[in-house]
Order: sequence, then structure tokens, then C-alpha cells
Amino acid sequence: MRRATLLVAALLIAAPAWGVTIEELPNGARLVAIQSPSTYASGFAVLVDADPSDEGYLPGLRALLARASLSGVEGTDPRQVLERLQAVSLIGGQVTTFADDDAMVMGVSGPPEIAENALGILSDALLRPSFTQPALDAAVRETIDDAERQGGDRFYSLLSQVRGVLHPVVPATSPVGTVGGLRATTVEDLQAAHKRLMVGSRVVCVAVGPGPESEMLDSLRSVAAPLPPGEAKPPATPTWEPASPIWRTHVTEDHEGRLALLLMAFGVPNTGSDAWPAVEMLREMLGGPAGRLTRSPRLLQYAPTVQVFLIPRTRYSELVILAATPMAWRLEALRLEVFDCLEELAAEPLARPEVEAARRRLLGGYALRHQPVLGRAIEVGRTVMSGGDVEAAAHHPLEGLRQVTAEETQAIARSYLGAERAALAVALPASPALDELAPPAATEPAAEGT
Repeated sequence: MRRATLLVAALLIAAPAWGVTIEELPNGARLVAIQSPSTYASGFAVLVDADPSDEGYLPGLRALLARASLSGVEGTDPRQVLERLQAVSLIGGQVTTFADDDAMVMGVSGPPEIAENALGILSDALLRPSFTQPALDAAVRETIDDAERQGGDRFYSLLSQVRGVLHPVVPATSPVGTVGGLRATTVEDLQAAHKRLMVGSRVVCVAVGPGPESEMLDSLRSVAAPLPPGEAKPPATPTWEPASPIWRTHVTEDHEGRLALLLMAFGVPNTGSDAWPAVEMLREMLGGPAGRLTRSPRLLQYAPTVQVFLIPRTRYSELVILAATPMAWRLEALRLEVFDCLEELAAEPLARPEVEAARRRLLGGYALRHQPVLGRAIEVGRTVMSGGDVEAAAHHPLEGLRQVTAEETQAIARSYLGAERAALAVALPASPALDELAPPAATEPAAEGT
């Protein structure tokens, strides 16, 4: 433990001096070059704004688009594309693609010598993908695997339910879509989505590495400058309204366990907000190793497992509480106890030792998580999309956590974690039966003489 503490301290003290250059091209594409002389690896990320409130939004289509865009290039033998991807992996690099609720992400990272291949991969994906039927079929198979994994997880199932309450514009489905929807996707659907989404006004390109910022910017321009401008989009801002309390019951019919789940979700400020450090502090104080919810003796008598998640997005970020109990009939008491804990945190002055301990854990965890350059590139790209402070996100990523106060943290709790803002869902195991939601009836003592 002491060695880990010393490592974290070293990372914080010896944090590199990040040089940051930001540029917007005439077509609306936004570029960010981040120079870190002490970082050996290089990372390149392209983020495409894909607001779920857009006309023509289809869950899963963006995940297919990201995968299929990397599978083939117009006028190029598919084997050449595969060789380029293999060349990245052979020297320790990686290619990443995924889609979440509001963005499609493609990224390449590895030693500096990946740069040429990385830029070629991203440029071809943006400008001239071939979208053949075999490429679509392969993307469908891979994405169906993701959809089935998420669909089989009760956490994702419950989260998809409450999102439709917190954010009415967000479809109550996983970003990877449904099996039926994925299989129904055509090559023409991909072509139409590519034409609509791969435009300068929706694209953010970020480079992180040891090279000069000017060179990295030149490389990003070569990728983004040929894009058509597209329709201008305002910065992403949260548009959800406070939800009324919802008590939704979802019964799982194929779960072999005996734990009932209670999921509570709250909409919170997005990742580009000035309030985001306070949101992170709030999650740590509630759900960290010494969190109010994870270590509460009162809660543990109802639920042996309580977890708190922060799901960061450029829009529609959520703080999620997940509790598991073998006593389904205690779900209502569990719910009330969680609300009591939240109210106490919002109302009572926070002890300085508790605040500072949470801050140390956050700073250490942040330093360790963000050493990978691609993670840093993606985070900065999200900040650009959300209209946040890019300089702060890239150059001083820890300053917000160092400076956030107990009062700011409590203000977030009071503003966003009230019962009137919660959306709730329940998952019951196939056994016990539904009537076990009620407390067991009291046993009458046997009469004398019987």
C-alpha cells in the first residue's frame, strides 16, 4: 500500500507540462494538439457529435458505423486495410472504436512511429469508407455480441429504463441498439449516416504526444480539412428536466440468483461544466472506499452491496446508485434509507478530514487512469464537444479537483440529488415470487394445549 501511495504522489508531483494548441478549421472541425515532452506514446482520437435528439437517430447505427468505417477503403484491397491495422498492433499500438449516448469515437495509440498509419486509418474512416456488405456483416456480429452482453446485464437493463425518465430525448435503449435493429441495418443506412455525421461541424480531432504541437496540428488538418462543413451545431448542453419520482418494477425471468436490485439515477451537470469537479467529489464521498453509502451501517442491514457510479457524457451525465439485497420485501425501506443518507450529506456540514481523504483518492485515481494518452485525448475531445474549458482539461486536468470545496459539493447534492429528481427501477429475481415484496407475516404463537 505504501508503494502505491508513493507512486501516486510521484505522478502528481512530476506531472508533465502540457502544451496545448486549439484550432477551428473553416469547415467547423475543431483540432486540439497536446504536447507532453515526457510522454513516450502518441494518441490520436476523432470524436463525432451524434446527439440522440437528432433526426434520424437509431440506437446501434453509430456503433456499426464506427466499426464498418475502419473495415474497408474505397479503391483499396481489404487486405491492405487489414495490414495497416496489424502494423499498429505489431508495435504495441491499439485501435479503439465505440459509440455511447452522444458521440462516436475512433482512436489509435501507441509508440510515436504509429503516427503515419494512425492518421491514414482515421482519415480513410472519415473520408472514404467502402461500406461493403461483408464489412457490415462483420460489424453487426461484433456489435450484437456487445448488445447481448449489455442486454443480459441487469444494471444496463435498469439504466436504460430510467434514462427515458431523466432524459426524454434519449431512447430508452443501449447505445449499441437491439439485436433486431442491428440485423435490419443496411449498407444504405450506413451511407446515409456517414453523409449526415461525418462533417466538419460535428468532428473533433485530438492529438497527444511528445512531438511539437505545430506538427501534430498539421497532421490533424490533413485528416479533418477535406470534410464538408455540414450544419453548425451549438455546444452540447444538458437539456433534461427534473423527473418526478418513478417506481418502476422490472422482473427478470431468467436470472438464477436471488438478489433484488434497486437502481436510482440522477441527472447531473455534464463533463464540460464548471461544476464537474464537485460532481466527481460527490460521487467519491458517496461511493468511494469510505463512502457514505458504501459503508453506512444503516444501509448494510438492508443491502450487503451498494455501489455508486458516475457516467460522464457531454450531455445527460448521470450519477447512479445500485443496491443489491436478498430481501426483496425490504426494497422500500432501502429506498428510504438511501434518500436519508443523501439528505444528510446535503444538509450537515462536511468534516474536513472526510473531504480531504476523498480528494486524495480522486487525485491519485485520476493520475493513474489518465496516463494512457488515448484516454486523455478522448476526455479533451469530450470537453470540446460540451463547450467546456479545453485549456483546463488539457493543461491542468487536476486543478478543479484540487480546488473544489465542501460547500460546492453540498450545493450539487442539494440541487441534483433530491428525491424529486430521482428515477428508480427494480429488478427482481425469477425466484422469489412477487408476493415476497411484502414483509413476511408475523407468526402467531401456538395456543396452549394444542
